Amino acid sequence: MKKSPVTAITLHRLEGPKADCGIITIDEKYTTSHFLTASLDAAYHCDPKEDRWTWAHELLTRWGRSAPMPGRGYDKTDAHVEWNNGHHWRMRFDLQQHGRDSSGHNLKQALRHALTFYSGRHKPAHMTTEQYRHFIEEVVGDRNMDRAAAILDTCDL
Repeated sequence: MKKSPVTAITLHRLEGPKADCGIITIDEKYTTSHFLTASLDAAYHCDPKEDRWTWAHELLTRWGRSAPMPGRGYDKTDAHVEWNNGHHWRMRFDLQQHGRDSSGHNLKQALRHALTFYSGRHKPAHMTTEQYRHFIEEVVGDRNMDRAAAILDTCDL
């Protein structure tokens, strides 16, 4: 079964050098950006036919040049991914050098990892079965668990 394609990825770098902080949306028609430094807007445009995951990874890699090295912190970056079938997911991406998070994941891998956790399909090694069950039931809840599972099952990841 073909999975629903991504229609938009919005990234908002909240920490880091002032010139690199801002919001950028990658969608099927164009890329829009809102940076604190207007001269940066011209530098962030992509081919609308290009895969949005690829472009988001390239942007995060570029931003990663000014992010902390692994083990020395991270710059908070919010991500919002939308798919053609109406699903969407928001998350925080802890940006480090090379455009990866503190686990070494790119954005797509980090999202897949988070959804697998929230869907109840993967218990981390540091949690007991009882802790994981409690977290899923009390914090995540059935609605978000089902939503995470639906995204994993029907959306391009």
